[in-house]
Amino acid sequence: MLPPLGATRTLVIPFNDIDSAISAVPPLLGGPVQPLAVEFIGREVIDLTARRLNKAWPCSIGRTFLLVILDAPDSDALDKLSQDAAEVGLAHGALEVFIADTDRRQEHVLEIRSKIYEALKSQTVEILDISLPLSEIAGHVRRIAEVERAHGLWLPTFGHAGDGNVHTHIMKARYESGELVALPEEAWRTRAEQVSRELYADGLARGGVISGEHGIGLVKKPYLEASLGRTQVELMRGIKRVFDPRGVLNPGKIFDEP
Repeated sequence: MLPPLGATRTLVIPFNDIDSAISAVPPLLGGPVQPLAVEFIGREVIDLTARRLNKAWPCSIGRTFLLVILDAPDSDALDKLSQDAAEVGLAHGALEVFIADTDRRQEHVLEIRSKIYEALKSQTVEILDISLPLSEIAGHVRRIAEVERAHGLWLPTFGHAGDGNVHTHIMKARYESGELVALPEEAWRTRAEQVSRELYADGLARGGVISGEHGIGLVKKPYLEASLGRTQVELMRGIKRVFDPRGVLNPGKIFDEP
């Protein structure tokens, strides 16, 4: 059982690049701060979402942001944690630290964060949720940028820096001057499939798994064995045979034969 939450506070910490941002995460998690949540978010997806909401993001500088949520029993303890977290960020290359120290400021920041999916969903082909060791997040995000340039598709990426879950949206629109500009279908359909394959391959090569939250399902079925290994897949298949020897329960979904 966990104690009930006390006071909470959100910090927005801007960095020039993903490497600097991710370098600040281990000391945040391993020191006295112990945040409730640590997320990383890129500038473009924040600007798009804030514009859709007609709101201003509190930091005008930086290309990558850490969003750090803290809790403490009272405001004095929260002030101390906020200062500690700010010092960690600045020691790892943060450009500044914005502390949402009132309910109104915190709600403002968290509303923008919570509406990212809404801002992207109309032009999203697929959402990847590759989960990686923390040390591999920055390298994977750099690889996403390379794939983005190679295929000419916008791949906005954000995620949970504390547990390594990376959400990449494969888009059928490009980002231009704060807006989404739809692409013709022939410009994204086959490329989107190739992007998925390349990013899954990169995630697996870095010791990750193809899904940290969303599950496998039919879309990720071709990558199941590559992610879990043949031994684990055969064990799962064997368990299904025990309860479904004739293969009549949801046939042909994950396992093609009984």
